[in-house]
Amino acid sequence: MTLMAPQPVSLSAFSPPPGDLFLTTPGQTDWVVPQGVYSVRVTLIGGGGGAGAHGSYTTGNASTNYNISSSGGGGGGGGGGAFVKKVLPVFPGQIIPVVVGAGGASINYVHLIWGKNIDGNDGIDSSFGNLLTADSGKGGGGGWAQYQSTGVGGIAGAGGIAAGGDINLNGAAGEAGDHRNVVGLSFIHADGGTGGEGQVLDSVPYGAGGTGHPKEISDPAQAPGTDGCCLIEWGF
Repeated sequence: MTLMAPQPVSLSAFSPPPGDLFLTTPGQTDWVVPQGVYSVRVTLIGGGGGAGAHGSYTTGNASTNYNISSSGGGGGGGGGGAFVKKVLPVFPGQIIPVVVGAGGASINYVHLIWGKNIDGNDGIDSSFGNLLTADSGKGGGGGWAQYQSTGVGGIAGAGGIAAGGDINLNGAAGEAGDHRNVVGLSFIHADGGTGGEGQVLDSVPYGAGGTGHPKEISDPAQAPGTDGCCLIEWGF
């Protein structure tokens, strides 16, 4: 009998074809690991924080033609969400809850007589089961009224802290709102702070912080943060 030498077996025959799942809608998805997949590369971006409301203002009376008599500081900009990327072990058929973090929801200005206005909402963390999490950006601070207060702008929202990934990028902090003395009584409030920039994935920014209203805008609704995302890749 002639014995045949063993033939080399290509490992590619057992490798799954490349694939990916890109989730951008906030909420939870229970992802089932495809057959043949034992390793995935996961990218997460947390939701951005919303902007804080500008400080309260007061107006005069009929005798002064209702001129502005005090103004408020600008609202603080929200912080951006963190970016994390990591290769993780999985097994076929495993069910993994994947959460795409929403941006911090818009809040409404409250016409207080004095004191600090409403802080922006924090974003929501994005996560891949309990294996990897991208921290959300924090909401910007509410601005202060001038009347019986300082009229200072709202504080900046902190960016999300990145940890646990092979690649970790902290979210960008927002900027503080301007003090009311920048605009005096020419506007009812000062400029709000710029929101922290979003993290870019596939040429699109995700998880940006909301920007406080500029002095020319007095819309009660403040800017929300933008949503995060999750990218799952296999067969790479």
